[in-house]
Amino acid sequence: MFFQKNAALVAFLLVLSFILKGQIVSAEKYNEAQYQLIEAISDTVEVRQYQPQMVADVTVKGDRSDAAGKGFRQLFAYISGENLVRQKVPMTVPVAEYPADTTNNELPKSESIKMTTPVTELNTSDGWVIRFFLPSTYTLDNTPTPKNPHIKISQTVPRKMAAIRFSGFAGDEKLEKKAAILIRTLQGTNYDITGSTQYAFYDSPFTLPFFRRNEVLVPVTRTNDSTPSNHDAD
Repeated sequence: MFFQKNAALVAFLLVLSFILKGQIVSAEKYNEAQYQLIEAISDTVEVRQYQPQMVADVTVKGDRSDAAGKGFRQLFAYISGENLVRQKVPMTVPVAEYPADTTNNELPKSESIKMTTPVTELNTSDGWVIRFFLPSTYTLDNTPTPKNPHIKISQTVPRKMAAIRFSGFAGDEKLEKKAAILIRTLQGTNYDITGSTQYAFYDSPFTLPFFRRNEVLVPVTRTNDSTPSNHDAD
């Protein structure tokens, strides 16, 4: 009934939304972490293969929302030039999050970058790890060293990830619901979950909710497949 009485208003809002979407995309076109699609399990769930990529991680105590804001600001400062060579690093999406209080066998496997100045990891048993992916042109040899000793630079290893994609706001309740759907969808397939849930966010906070891209991911391995999978997100 509302849509019938307000058809003109609804049409105007839709047109405005698409105009704004175009402005947002043109103003904030980021690099994206690359992957190969292995299999689409459903309309929203797929399995991907990720190749090695340089990443910057910071661990922050607190609940997810608070930690995400603090971690993002530290990592954004790093790519904005707060590194030993004062080099700006292009933004790459998504921004990934996962709990810091995982057991040792669930931690992301990676190769530490060789640095002249050591990077000190924040040793905490709780909180969240916030991750920025770096452009594919960066390697173990040319990635800038952070000034912030809590930021860890590393290179991921090849891994398979199952992901469910959705739009809108990504609050804790919605993330948990999508994680449950992802896990349920993988049951009965030839993929085994090998680690903890991770979250990935692709858009600016100025992006309209229904245009946002959010994902929940889990590391997987294919049954009878010798290819290792681990806890790194896209």
